Amino acid sequence: MAETTATDEASAKLVEAIREIVAQSGNAPPAPAAAELKPGFWNVLILLLLTANVAFIVYLIPKEKIEGPHWDLLKDAIPVVGGGFFVVVASWYKDWTVRLCQSPIFRVSQIALSAIFCFSIWLPWLPVHVRIDPPEARILVDEGSEELDPSQTIWLSLKPHTFHIKWWEDQGGTGKLFERKLTLIRTLLAAFGGEQPRWAHLYPVHFHCAKKPGSGETVNLSQMEGVSVRIVPDPDSRFDEEFLNKDLFLLRLQRGPSGSLIFTLPATGDPLDSTDLPKGTYSFTPFKRGFKDGPTQQLSVGSPELKVEFEPLQ
Repeated sequence: MAETTATDEASAKLVEAIREIVAQSGNAPPAPAAAELKPGFWNVLILLLLTANVAFIVYLIPKEKIEGPHWDLLKDAIPVVGGGFFVVVASWYKDWTVRLCQSPIFRVSQIALSAIFCFSIWLPWLPVHVRIDPPEARILVDEGSEELDPSQTIWLSLKPHTFHIKWWEDQGGTGKLFERKLTLIRTLLAAFGGEQPRWAHLYPVHFHCAKKPGSGETVNLSQMEGVSVRIVPDPDSRFDEEFLNKDLFLLRLQRGPSGSLIFTLPATGDPLDSTDLPKGTYSFTPFKRGFKDGPTQQLSVGSPELKVEFEPLQ
């Protein structure tokens, strides 16, 4: 037993000696840790301004530019990868952030950028050219009392704006006032190289399935059930964003492939057979699951009431 104890003591001394040799033959002893940087009030304020500026810039990116399966994957991956990265480099990240927020140049840049964003929200400095159909319409911006000419440049601030469009239209010798309320959110993009707002009046269009188009001999509702119409605009008659984002559900329309819209004819007993479309030129194709698509026809929308007939599907 004594021999075993002596062996253990000798092994412990050997291990201790090896540790001393390694320590002495290694690199120079590490320098003492630098004093921990602590964020102050101004550091926190500048970091908040940076966050607000980044959020504002992201807000200005068009919605269609950040949609799709690749962006969805990126949105899912960022929290995971970013969280792991932060855990690994938490100490370095904190020091780097504090040092950056303490930089005079960085502070001045963030304060100036925030001031520019604040003033741009309220000051009308962005020129926008609105295209209205009919062109004789007049515009009231943000519930103002002054009517603006859409053929002239309209100066807007960066905040979202509401447009109240009014025009008179002769219907059988009787003047009728039409109105449409729209919203322009991304004013900056419209002013600098972006797509200019294009808004058109909406007209009702009635779709009927007739045995002999033009003869008035329509088929019964049971034959029309399940029949849909694919509506495709020509290049000069596209659907404006306000129409696509707000009006489709109320007009019983759905988005289809390649920028088209789908209108489903009423089911048995449903008297509603019409929808509204912006003034313009379109083509439409009737179709139904299990049937051959009907012939494509041209459709010109611009009269107060439009009735369109097509042959039963085979």
